[in-house]
Amino acid sequence: MAHLDQYRMMAGIALSHHVVKKSRFFGEPKHSASGLWNPNLTEFIMFYGGLFVVKNLEIKYTITHEWIEILDLDSGECSVGITERIQEVYGDIVFVDLPQLDEYEQGEIIGRIETSDGQNHYIHAPISGEVYDINTALEDDIELLNQFPEGDGWICKFYMENPSEID
Repeated sequence: MAHLDQYRMMAGIALSHHVVKKSRFFGEPKHSASGLWNPNLTEFIMFYGGLFVVKNLEIKYTITHEWIEILDLDSGECSVGITERIQEVYGDIVFVDLPQLDEYEQGEIIGRIETSDGQNHYIHAPISGEVYDINTALEDDIELLNQFPEGDGWICKFYMENPSEID
């Protein structure tokens, strides 16, 4: 609880300038008008008209370097992306082949990235479901994926079919 109070205080101070939203995985902070990430990845402090609201996040990681963030368990909405770790292992990403708006089974290849060393790495569906949105901003600015792979560099959004697959 001490961490939460510390972040509330920091968020209050930051509001006099900008509210800082920390990238989800060791990245540099980025500015946001709405909140502050807690480094332990389980709490997000949002600022709503003078009130701070804590929202618990559910983020899971796969052994093939994908992450999934549960946005709404009731509707099955989730964001999917690749981890920062893949860059540490293989280098900067120079190209991304984004998924199609379609249904996928867990483990199925949904996309591909090419790293600066010339290698191709596949992006796998961390859960079964339907891709309903893709991050087309990555087509114009691949640096989003390099700088914020677990934030603004998300790959796609899913409606998951079976929430038990993420356990």
